Amino acid sequence: MGRSFFVRSPETGACFCGRCGKRQLTDLYNMKKHAQICNPQFSEKEEVLVVEEGRSWGYRLENAPGVLTLSVCAPFLIRIRGFKDRFSGMEWIPVFVAEFAAGTKNPRILSNDTGYDMEVLLSLIRAGRIIPISTKRDSEVIRRLFPCIDIYSLQMFAHIYKCKGFSTDKRIKPGTENWLFEKTPGSKEWKEPEKHLTAEPGKIPICAAVYKHRNDSYILQVVLKKEQEKIVFLFTRGYCSCSHEVDLNEIFRQQYYLVGNAMKAIEVFDKAYPEYHLATYAKRSENILTPLLAADYHTGMELAAKAGATAIAESYDKLSVFEKSPRLFHNLKELFGLSVPVLRALKRDQINDAVMGRLREIYEYQPAFLQFESYTDSMMEFYMRGNVTHRVLNRERGIEGIGALNDRQILQILRYLEKHPDDGHYYCDYMNACVQLGEYVYGITPDIPIREAHDRVVSRIMNEQDWNTKRKFEFAVKSEEYLKLATCCNEEDEEFFDKDPYMVTAPETSDDLFRESENMHNCVRIYVPAVAQRSTRIYFLREKEKPDKSYGTIEVSGDGSRLIQAKDFGNRKLPGRAQKFVIKWCRRKRIRIDTLDITKVPYGIS
Repeated sequence: MGRSFFVRSPETGACFCGRCGKRQLTDLYNMKKHAQICNPQFSEKEEVLVVEEGRSWGYRLENAPGVLTLSVCAPFLIRIRGFKDRFSGMEWIPVFVAEFAAGTKNPRILSNDTGYDMEVLLSLIRAGRIIPISTKRDSEVIRRLFPCIDIYSLQMFAHIYKCKGFSTDKRIKPGTENWLFEKTPGSKEWKEPEKHLTAEPGKIPICAAVYKHRNDSYILQVVLKKEQEKIVFLFTRGYCSCSHEVDLNEIFRQQYYLVGNAMKAIEVFDKAYPEYHLATYAKRSENILTPLLAADYHTGMELAAKAGATAIAESYDKLSVFEKSPRLFHNLKELFGLSVPVLRALKRDQINDAVMGRLREIYEYQPAFLQFESYTDSMMEFYMRGNVTHRVLNRERGIEGIGALNDRQILQILRYLEKHPDDGHYYCDYMNACVQLGEYVYGITPDIPIREAHDRVVSRIMNEQDWNTKRKFEFAVKSEEYLKLATCCNEEDEEFFDKDPYMVTAPETSDDLFRESENMHNCVRIYVPAVAQRSTRIYFLREKEKPDKSYGTIEVSGDGSRLIQAKDFGNRKLPGRAQKFVIKWCRRKRIRIDTLDITKVPYGIS
């Protein structure tokens, strides 16, 4: 075992080396130095891993003649007799053992003390919550036993094993396969992507061709060019092969575009093998690798791909529902609580756990609110911030006065926002401002441009704000509850965020919101009454090198538990680096991200 583990004891809270049992300081620098001395196989490029005794799990794969064994183990410290806090090392105690025998489809469970079935454990391994014990790659161990199968992950192996077994051989001769790996269909077509790289930033070109094989069977060759590397996939019924060993998670996360005669090849392949639903999928998304590989990778992805819900299939790594057992994937309606047309209407950048939960609430209340072919950014902001379900519990979502509107008026607003795709933020703030004034000044769907209506109503509110509101504002922003979310409220926070280029500060007076509104070209100034009433909180994102210059504006719910908005200049989204800092800040302050403004949300935080 080349990896170096350090075990944290729940009794003492201290960390101990898994090899020699010596107590170590909890910083990674000292742990790594000790690992280099204690473990001859430890490489400087590797990372030391810290596990909790009796709480964390690891897994290992072992192959014997005709059998592959999967073991999930828990770490335990080996105590020196007579001492409670002295140890001679650690050992991994198996809590789950399963065997995959060649020639069968049913894995044999030898022991299970985890309380979970194998599908859940495999999902936890895929999510990184159960860490690998050995330094050997899963695919390396699996291919020793099953060399004829193109396996890229443990989950892919388990799925194929239970669905198809390993009794069948490759259906394409090695000579034909090698020839197709080397061949690039229509080499002239690869000149086309070069011209369009600037027009398709961040996307990878795909070229595809169909070749007739034995009898009436066909082979679909999919070629993608990533930087200087050419990767070739071959597909036919029940068969998939790749010219390289690739990370399928990375393949699924990429965005692609089709070039040359790729669409014609897809149509020919779809007629021969309609079970892939490839042509239907390609009309909605150019990432044709998802439906082709999903069947052998993830059942939920396969269901979404065949249903034409392309954004769902391509966002599987952002949705926690895909962590459930595959036996629950009977259909998408059971899985998400939403109809297939709703799932088809979503875009890839509109999807995370918070959005899916909110849409499920709306669908349960009134499905008609979601009956649109697609959802504009304006509509999504209204769904997330508005009390669309008329429930009192949701009034904190921003548009408190929306509860006075009936279902017919809600539909009227949604149709209005469908025609104004970029004005959702201004519309929601316009409605907030109208609630403060006690009337919808230009109606619920203004005839004049929404930004003009918004600016007029905001100006009227500024003229009507009184001295008492400003005093309440100052009391609110100086309270301990308000200030504790700033990054400089105590020494621990200052140390935690010391190396970050950003900081989060709180306003001191209502005039600060006026200046922020002018500098950032947003309407944060109308939030003065809401902050004074403690129904919302406003914070400023600043660069440490330029603390007096406006950089980003943040809105948090009144109780400090949810991030509602995080805006750049002109209500745009923050840059990627700033978004990562906001995610770190939310983790530190235990704030749940409940907005589409943060698009770089990792699994488990939204």
